[in-house]
Amino acid sequence: MSHIYLDNAATTPMLPEVIETMTDAMKNTFGNPSSTHQIGRTAKAMIENARKNIASHFGASASEILFTAGGSEADNFVLKNAVENLGVTTIISSKIEHKAILETIYFLEKKQNIEALWVDIDEKGMVNEEHLKELLTQNEEKKLVSLMYVNNEIGTLLPLQRIATICKENDALFHSDTVQRSKRHWIFVRTKRVESEISTIRRTSRTRNACWNGKYCWYFGNGKSLGNRL
Repeated sequence: MSHIYLDNAATTPMLPEVIETMTDAMKNTFGNPSSTHQIGRTAKAMIENARKNIASHFGASASEILFTAGGSEADNFVLKNAVENLGVTTIISSKIEHKAILETIYFLEKKQNIEALWVDIDEKGMVNEEHLKELLTQNEEKKLVSLMYVNNEIGTLLPLQRIATICKENDALFHSDTVQRSKRHWIFVRTKRVESEISTIRRTSRTRNACWNGKYCWYFGNGKSLGNRL
């Protein structure tokens, strides 16, 4: 039976050339990339070449790319390590974030005793920037702001650079889940000046499971804030 698939925002079928490349890699480049023998070194080289290729698309360096199993893991990775390794005690987010963010915040509230603050959202899903500023100045605790770039349900677009600037001005860390943004638009971390405006954690969770070219995720930043602790 023929069908029309309209759920590409969730995931897409892979391109034939992607399937061919991945199948070839699984058949012929199966070595452990940590091994020092030839097959292992070949696998390592393939991974590093992929890392460089991805970095080039974002104006990032290869050392700023970390692979995870998907966007949810990348979100968990950022939030948990910000609390455990960077001393974050307050996380500011919104109630319309992806469950990967919301459930992690609830977990950290219960297990790590962090404080969760929720920024006001209007009827169109836009962040109330004045309320965000109020929350950032509410106390002297170390804070992380986590707000998605494009909402996965209603498509609201976060003014990323303005939010990043507000966070920097208030000495807060900033994280953005940009999974939905990557389907139609690349983010060039240098040219968009995100790199210079996001304080300390210059990192973004990205996934490509909806873009025809295989299912993998990356997480990138300045390679300094968390790199020695993870």
